[in-house]
Amino acid sequence: MKNFLKKIANFFWTIYKILTHRMFMTVILLLFQFLVMYLVLHYANDYSSYFQFGFQVLSVLMIVYILNQEDNPNEKMSFIAFIALLPFFGVPFYVIWRGKTVHKKYRETLEKSHNQTKHLHIQDEKVSGELMEIDEKRYHEAEYIYRMSDFPVHKRTKTKYYPSAEDLYADLLPALESAKHFIFMEFFIVAPGEMRDSIIEVLKRKVSEGVEVRFMYDDFGCAGKIPMHYDRELRAMGINSVIFNPFNPRLTINHNFRDHRKIVVIDGYVGFTGGLNMADEYINKISPYGYWKDSGLKLEGEAVWNLTVSFLENWDFASDSRSEYSAFTPYRYHEEPFDETDGGFVVPYADNPLDEEEVGKSVYMNMINNAEKYVWFSTPYLVPDTSFEEALELAAKRGIDVRIITPGIPDNKPFTYAATRSYYKRLLQSGVRIYEYTPGFVHAKNAISDDEVMTCGTVNMDYRSMYHNFENGVWVYRAKSVEAMKKDFLQAMEVSRKIDLDWVKARPLWYRFIQYIFKIMAPFL
Repeated sequence: MKNFLKKIANFFWTIYKILTHRMFMTVILLLFQFLVMYLVLHYANDYSSYFQFGFQVLSVLMIVYILNQEDNPNEKMSFIAFIALLPFFGVPFYVIWRGKTVHKKYRETLEKSHNQTKHLHIQDEKVSGELMEIDEKRYHEAEYIYRMSDFPVHKRTKTKYYPSAEDLYADLLPALESAKHFIFMEFFIVAPGEMRDSIIEVLKRKVSEGVEVRFMYDDFGCAGKIPMHYDRELRAMGINSVIFNPFNPRLTINHNFRDHRKIVVIDGYVGFTGGLNMADEYINKISPYGYWKDSGLKLEGEAVWNLTVSFLENWDFASDSRSEYSAFTPYRYHEEPFDETDGGFVVPYADNPLDEEEVGKSVYMNMINNAEKYVWFSTPYLVPDTSFEEALELAAKRGIDVRIITPGIPDNKPFTYAATRSYYKRLLQSGVRIYEYTPGFVHAKNAISDDEVMTCGTVNMDYRSMYHNFENGVWVYRAKSVEAMKKDFLQAMEVSRKIDLDWVKARPLWYRFIQYIFKIMAPFL
């Protein structure tokens, strides 16, 4: 009887937590706004025969308007399909999604933050000139990043590639412990567990030693995982914390702007980035989706400055503050010249959805277009737009070895997984090789080409990463880490299922239909 009462109490406690959770309340408020919109439109439709005709005319005009916009073609077609099928919802949804007023406010705030740091992004012409002499094509890849995002190419930087998040985590803790002056951390997801708790314990200890610690996390990414005002808890520990784009229950495109970056900077000359978030599944302490295959990169040297600036720009943008950048330069606390034994060229870069330049996508595209032998990718979500898909196909058709590794087990986004598989047929027909990682879920966002150049970071091969998120990555040329990444690719392919056209054709008709539906919705997933 006692156990039964305990189960009843736990059940009602669970219901209470769900009903009082901010995400539940937010969803209810959003649904209420949709309901009000529907009732207004339905009421007007019932009492005015002219309204329906007028709305149909408005839908046609809106479709003509969309066709003439300089937007992504796939996104335009998705909106047109939505408006044609559900005009009552499609038209208001387009107005909200493409609303420029809020965009302008966000863009101006971000531009203000970025413009204050332009004088800090100085390209060493000796370094860029050396790259130009070695490889003109790769020089132009790095030059594109510099021109479009102001992040210069560096030497005097060691890089270490991690084939798993567990390996990175093992090095991250002692690196944090070694901090003497400051620690910057930026994550999309923070969740309770061994990883978060161990890192927070180190940060608390470093704060007590006088180290400045700044911690930034995305509100949408952390919703449902940590308390609503977790930043207050961190500040109570002495950790300066900022929430990126606090979530609110309004129908606004702002919800689409997510900070998907993963950046750690320690004393200005040690940096980490990659696919891992601060949650236990990333280091396989828990395994809800089989083995979690992630990756990361450690930087030591001058190129860490790009990571520092990326973090501080986002920090100032999110907190509406102004940081003293000169206090965090690489040589501020490291007077000795950085080691050049790695010999490579390194460009940490960042991307944001408000500058109308898809840097993350273009870095991948340049690697595809410049490949002479091969270009390989790993991505959790394969939902490319038309131009990216055609670039992959064209490379394969001209004889380039194009390979893509995707998950063998989906995560908690089954719709995106269905959309991913909908792209297999056309890519396979053009000669692209596709592998599904059978041990579990691939979360690594990697690209490598011709044994010379690679990029590792947070950019998925989907619309959200390429058009809507704040992202970051590291472009690396002729460093030791390139060889390590290739080895990791080959090992991952050995345990992956190679997809062929027979497998694609063998899928049930109902499954293929579902895939086509979600392919149409791909820009919104």
